[in-house]
Amino acid sequence: MKNNLSLRALYRTVSMLGILLLTHAGVVKAAESAIPEGNPPTFPQVVWNAPDILIETYGTTDWSQVTSSLLSNPERPDNAKVFLIPLALGNSFLNRYGIWRDDSDSERALQYFEAVTDGFRLWEKRALTPMITHSLVISVNRMHKVCDDHWDLPPYSANAPACSGKT
Repeated sequence: MKNNLSLRALYRTVSMLGILLLTHAGVVKAAESAIPEGNPPTFPQVVWNAPDILIETYGTTDWSQVTSSLLSNPERPDNAKVFLIPLALGNSFLNRYGIWRDDSDSERALQYFEAVTDGFRLWEKRALTPMITHSLVISVNRMHKVCDDHWDLPPYSANAPACSGKT
């Protein structure tokens, strides 16, 4: 019985790794297809394409199965890795808001940041906890600067107790 569980975990890990590699290959291919032929793009052009590709790839994903898996296995050490995705998506939507000033982008960014803070119990006390906490503080401070006219909270301090509540 124990072997079946370890094989199942190995299969799940290999499957997730395969999905991530295929997704990465798709993102790279999409990034390459977005680059015009002829002169290679400057570094900032490629950097500006990345958030849009991330949003196009994961922005409309239904995360309910991932969420239920996290909730059913709250002690898994890899849970923290999953929360890097909504953190990256929140920053991508925040970048869009900074460029286009579309309020729906700032709302989506806030939703993703709140999803990270709501899941704190699932990623606390893990190897990536300091990195996620630091990134979240930076993201909230960016949100404060970019969405100044919509914001009623003071800037979040890196010295404040991390994730004591919602963003």
